[in-house]
Amino acid sequence: SDEEDLAESSDSLTVRDTVRDCLEKDPTDRSEEDIEILLEFTQHLKAFTNMTLAVRRALCSVMVFAVVERAGTIVMNDGEELDSWSVLINGHVDIEYSNGQTEQLHIGDSFGILPTMEKLYHRGVMRTKCDDCQFVCITQTDYYRIQHQGQEAMQRHVNAE
Repeated sequence: SDEEDLAESSDSLTVRDTVRDCLEKDPTDRSEEDIEILLEFTQHLKAFTNMTLAVRRALCSVMVFAVVERAGTIVMNDGEELDSWSVLINGHVDIEYSNGQTEQLHIGDSFGILPTMEKLYHRGVMRTKCDDCQFVCITQTDYYRIQHQGQEAMQRHVNAE
């Protein structure tokens, strides 16, 4: 029925609002319930698909929310030092490389540092392609620590396959 459809669509809006509320909290203020909501949300994003639950939970507890409101805004410049691992959760961005090639990132795609403490630099100029691009970001220190705690578990998982 129309009422059920309406209930479903308002549910998904509420879920998105709920997720945003959780993300907008300072990570230290997140409750167990907030983290559960973020776990549910991240399980559908490509960037998080090969992670164990423990790693995802740890990332959900430290991720911060960033919004770029206008299309055409430069998010990262070529050669900029990377300080976080980020996942696009709304909108899309283009990366233009010095050779003229471009790459598009969509919802669920990640960019930024690798699980290392080495200095890494962004390649290409990243611009928002629409208004209200949203990202979740995890600092290099947290990402490194969490991925390395999860690596032994991941190794056992890979060896078991």
